[in-house]
Amino acid sequence: MKRFGLAAFAAAVLCGFSAFSASASTIYTLGAGNSSLPSGTYPSPYATVTVVLNDSTDATLTFAGATNATYSYLFGGAQAVDANFSGPVTISNITGDASVTYTNNAPQNVSDFGNMNVSIDAAGGNSNAFTPISFKATLTSGSWASETSVLTPDNKGFVLAAHIFVIQNSNGSNPTTGFAGNSGTPSVGATVPLPAAAWSGMALLGGMGIVSKIRRRSKQA
Repeated sequence: MKRFGLAAFAAAVLCGFSAFSASASTIYTLGAGNSSLPSGTYPSPYATVTVVLNDSTDATLTFAGATNATYSYLFGGAQAVDANFSGPVTISNITGDASVTYTNNAPQNVSDFGNMNVSIDAAGGNSNAFTPISFKATLTSGSWASETSVLTPDNKGFVLAAHIFVIQNSNGSNPTTGFAGNSGTPSVGATVPLPAAAWSGMALLGGMGIVSKIRRRSKQA
């Protein structure tokens, strides 16, 4: 009974760790600029968006502005960050620059990138531009089978967009603003790493098993 109890406990804990580490992510690149962001002048990419599927009805999106030798790209203004979800969602836990007020003002047409069913506005202009920003989306009907099913193309074929503020690294000026949408193939399958504490716990379980086996052999001898 003791051996069964330890094995059952170990299996339960390991299954719990496996479930924890199964949270998967998809990383999109915002590399398609509108006419205000000509790639010859303002090189792409402009941002990345990481979509993490927490469970079948809960996902977290994180938008992060890109930078290069000459420019940094921030978010701001109307339609600051935008997404088209494959189902009705509620938005919560909007986290960005604490000095900026955010409003979910969806649905919205986002420049050349179609009608997005989630569009978050940010108060202010260049002086309030920011990066990064994240928010949680909770599906109110149905479920998501995988991280790749969280978003769906809109009427223009895009799933993500953002209002980009271009900042010149040398002097902090803002030569232009524009909009960018997703481009290329997203990176799929990255998993949330198992924390060190979890690995320590598994090592402890392994040690318990070894000690138990040594004790059993000692008794048999």
